Parts: sequence; C-alpha cells; structure tokens
Amino acid sequence: MEAYYKKYEQRYQAVYAAGADLWGYTPENKDLNYVLKEWVREQQLVGKRVLELCCGEGSAGVILSKLGCC
Repeated sequence: MEAYYKKYEQRYQAVYAAGADLWGYTPENKDLNYVLKEWVREQQLVGKRVLELCCGEGSAGVILSKLGCC
C-alpha cells in the first residue's frame, strides 16, 4: 500500500510542478455534478455515509455533501 501512496504523491507533485492548480474536476463542474446527482438518487444515498476515494482535490466530496450525503 505504501508504494501506491508514493506513486500518488509523485503524480501530484509532477502535476503541481507543471503549474496545474487543479488536476481534476472542480466542485462547479456540470458533468461531475450531474453524474453524482443521478448516482445519489439511484442508490438512495441521501443521509448515508459515502467514502470518496482517489479524487485528489476533493471535488466529489464537496458535491456529495451538498447532495445530502455524509
């Protein structure tokens, strides 16, 4: 597992060094908002705990919180 985190950190550092402020979606991204909204609705996740993994900037977590997930 440690190797995974080292690779993740290397990728993040490389992208950051290249001048990218964000290297994924922002919480305002319409496509990500739509997909997560539909997923929360279909899976009936409002009020439930959802674990966000592998989203470097945390945008999905912000959106899921706004959609009523814990």
